Amino acid sequence: MSTKKCNKCHQVLDLSFFSPSGGGNYKRPECKKCNNMLNKKRKQIRELHGQPTEDYICPVCLKNKTDLEGIGGRSKTVWTADHNHASDIFRGHLCHNCNRAIGNFNEDIPRMKRAIEYLENHSKEINSNSEYKNIAWATINDRGDMFNLTMIYNQFANQDALIPLYRNEKEFKEKYGKLSK
Repeated sequence: MSTKKCNKCHQVLDLSFFSPSGGGNYKRPECKKCNNMLNKKRKQIRELHGQPTEDYICPVCLKNKTDLEGIGGRSKTVWTADHNHASDIFRGHLCHNCNRAIGNFNEDIPRMKRAIEYLENHSKEINSNSEYKNIAWATINDRGDMFNLTMIYNQFANQDALIPLYRNEKEFKEKYGKLSK
């Protein structure tokens, strides 16, 4: 007998107590009983708060209804009635993707902040890595004439960034190391 723990009531139950989720490849995280209660709560929230205006924009991704058409599965609308899962208090309307993203973080603000910090840190790392910068080096003779200019361009780098210029490839490699493709 295969079992699973419901993430709402925390009971360990037989898999038959869980509905298929998404494309049917796995079971929902909550048991059928808890899922029924959640669906009733969601329906009440939707009925109470309705749909946003036609010109509404998702406050997280800043996309409008037209941008979001076809996103959200079987839903008839691109908007979800976002609510606090602990208190069931309505917070506002979000697109399905943004609502799922917040849900995947279990509404845990410190965890979300760490995710943002992680992305920002890795963004800085990529932008400071020699493989990802706009870089140039040139061979310059004794008279100061430049020839043999080599440039490396990265589409992700800041277009206003200064392009460092090195006297030769050796000087460049001393600063940035070996380039890899």
